[in-house]
Amino acid sequence: GGDILISAKDTSVIGSLVGSVSGSRGASIGAAVAVNTIVNDIFAYTKESDLGAGRDIRLTADNLTVIGNLVISGAVGKYVAIGGAVAVNTVVNRTEAYISGTTTPMPEISAGNNIAINASDRSVIVAVAGGLSIGVTESGGGSGSIGVSVAVTNTHNTTKAYISGSSVTSNGTIDLDATSSSLIVSVAVAGSLGVVTGGGGVVGAGAGAVSVNIIDNTIESYISGNSQITAQTGAVLLNATDNSDIIAIGGALSLGFAIGGGGGGGLTIGASVAVNRIDNTLQSYISGSTITAGDAVALDAASASDIISVTSAGAIGGAGGSSVGLMFSGAGSGSDNRVENTVKSYISDFVDE
Repeated sequence: GGDILISAKDTSVIGSLVGSVSGSRGASIGAAVAVNTIVNDIFAYTKESDLGAGRDIRLTADNLTVIGNLVISGAVGKYVAIGGAVAVNTVVNRTEAYISGTTTPMPEISAGNNIAINASDRSVIVAVAGGLSIGVTESGGGSGSIGVSVAVTNTHNTTKAYISGSSVTSNGTIDLDATSSSLIVSVAVAGSLGVVTGGGGVVGAGAGAVSVNIIDNTIESYISGNSQITAQTGAVLLNATDNSDIIAIGGALSLGFAIGGGGGGGLTIGASVAVNRIDNTLQSYISGSTITAGDAVALDAASASDIISVTSAGAIGGAGGSSVGLMFSGAGSGSDNRVENTVKSYISDFVDE
């Protein structure tokens, strides 16, 4: 009469460094793209099985996912320069620990001490994308420079700890715990420089940074399916917990100068945009089951979500010479941040004996 231990664990790590540099006496284009995807299924379970342990029964499903990437692009051209960096990161995990049955009679699980069913998912993504372009031309010519940086990050994880369609008996406590933690750190920066020398030239420079970050997770701890649950001297505890954080930084700077005796002109534009969403569903519930407990029956669903977003943009233009020069500059930045979680803890069609 010892323990019965069922465990499934996974650690997945991706680290990527992508860079691109280009130069030309005419037009120059530099691009760097990184696409990282992790899709995991981590299950610890007993299904359609009768089990008896003299001490504890523990089912543990644990997942750790880490993605880190740096994407940098640079372009230098005499007339036209375009530099772009794109980072796309996606994590889709299913982490589940459970006791399940669909047959009649239902499976019987018993432990002399405690029964613990734990599912835990931790996802960390750090993405840095930077694009820089420099365009320089001489008298009477035109120079165009565009720098773009895009970072898109998404987590769509499911974490569950549950008992369904089973008879479960413990002399101590029966504890179901589903925990999810997601952290996204996203940095997108872009810069552009356009210069015309010698007079009479036209310069255009634009820089744009875009950051899109989405956390959309499901965390559930439940007892369902007409299960018969008995904690003879202990409690029946169900917990669903989530901690989600997004830190997003975006910056864009555009510089344009027309210098010379003929008076030049041009346009510089800088823009930075961040879109951040946390839309998680947490549930801790008992449905259509019979619970017998020597101590408390307690259900808890708790969520903590934070978004920190910083966006900035700048545009500087200058035109000078012996003749009149015109230079137009514009910059704008903005962020759209939303937390729209659904958190439920409830009992339905339940018999407490």
